[in-house]
Amino acid sequence: MSDSTEIKFCNIVKQRSSENYNSFMMLHKNGLYGNCISILRQELDSYLRIMYLLESDKKELFISQTLAGLKWSYIKNGRKYNITDAIILNNIFDIQGWEKRVYDLGCAFIHLSNFHNYLLVNPFLSLSENDKKSILQFIKDYHGIELQELNINTIIPVLPLVMEKISKNLQCAVESILSPTNNS
Repeated sequence: MSDSTEIKFCNIVKQRSSENYNSFMMLHKNGLYGNCISILRQELDSYLRIMYLLESDKKELFISQTLAGLKWSYIKNGRKYNITDAIILNNIFDIQGWEKRVYDLGCAFIHLSNFHNYLLVNPFLSLSENDKKSILQFIKDYHGIELQELNINTIIPVLPLVMEKISKNLQCAVESILSPTNNS
């Protein structure tokens, strides 16, 4: 794979990330928090895909497919396998618990659900106690903020910090695609 192919791919990811970050900040400033969580999930999706890509032996194939406008897939023993979100989430070795929980929460805000009633009903009530603890621990560990409970009012000030953390992690992951030790 040529360096220019990897650079093109990385530029796509960086452009999406920049647009996500700027959109998120505008939405947050205007009090559109459900859409903030949707954008946060999109950023996390990019991060998880890059993490999967870095751990995959099909990195070149998936980068080529992205540049060709194709979904990630491969053929093994004459059978085509599509790389789905579930496959990515279940096969990243470095993933911590919070990523899956935030991803799932973000999905609830992307798809039409009762989560869109977040101003009247606390969407975090539907999470298991373990999921709530995991998210609270993540916020404490990564942002130094100890929340007593999860609800839309307590999470609103933390959302930009979470977005920034995911965006920075994504940028580091993208840079490692271009590092000589990661190239095939």
